[in-house]
Amino acid sequence: MNQAQLAVFKKKPVILWEPLPPDFVLPDDPVDNIDQTPLATALSEALAVAGMKTPNQLYTTNFGVCMKVAGRVAIKAPDWMYVPSVFPIPEGKVRRSYTPYREGHLPEIVMEFLSDNDGREYDDSPRPPYGKWYFYEQLLQVPWYVIFDPEASRLEVYQLKAGQYELQPPDKHGRVWISSLNLFLGIWRGIKPEEPQTTGWLRWWNPAGHLLLWREEQQQRERQQADIHAQRLQRDKEQAQRQLEWERQEKERERLEKEWEHLEKELAQQQLERERQEKEQAQQMKALAEQKLAHLLAQLQAQGIDVSGMTDTHYP
Repeated sequence: MNQAQLAVFKKKPVILWEPLPPDFVLPDDPVDNIDQTPLATALSEALAVAGMKTPNQLYTTNFGVCMKVAGRVAIKAPDWMYVPSVFPIPEGKVRRSYTPYREGHLPEIVMEFLSDNDGREYDDSPRPPYGKWYFYEQLLQVPWYVIFDPEASRLEVYQLKAGQYELQPPDKHGRVWISSLNLFLGIWRGIKPEEPQTTGWLRWWNPAGHLLLWREEQQQRERQQADIHAQRLQRDKEQAQRQLEWERQEKERERLEKEWEHLEKELAQQQLERERQEKEQAQQMKALAEQKLAHLLAQLQAQGIDVSGMTDTHYP
């Protein structure tokens, strides 16, 4: 950049934050890369699934942010943009573009996804229609500018410091801390459900290092958690059934033991009763034998027979 260009660059133009004129024809530029829309949609989807997307915020894809510079409309449409707070629009009205301050806060983050090597994302031209770098850094003064090359899987995150963008170094995981969102931004390599491309994806991670999930991933996790919960319930149910069966068997065992003890007691009582009856019967038989003997001896004595030697008979 020569001295003349530097002078123009440093000279702050007059900016008016006016809405886009109703008759202004928005450029119908084709999407530069077929991956741009899925990449941008995926970023917003993860924030929505995480509950970080509210109605008063604005997440856009290829959506014009505009102003008037030196009396002329200046507009750029970043591939992805986040505005932390916007004013509600009247019912039935469609937001065609976004004018900071008049419609809400400044964009906090803008992203551009490279599609070729023309360097437009680094263009700092201070003349209309203004380079993207100049537009974001000097005119809008967006705090965070992200440039992502899907083909090369290269991520550059710039933070506005003292009026200029400074490249922020990634951490050991290759992620950059975005303080405005309280999230890490990095590259994740894999396949997104229902998307054909297998290129690297821009993903968010929370402060604990956990990946913010896409909707299908969240649903899959919920299904897995539901399956785990169902398995746990089934396991608990089976364990409870086994416990009940064990308790039933234990009660049955105790019942049988008591019955056996009762039976043994009855058998013992019956044995004692038999022994008593046998003893009583033996005594009765002895008494009867003694009576018969005494009667016989009496008869013999009556006949004059000497029975003195007969009285020594013993009975058991």
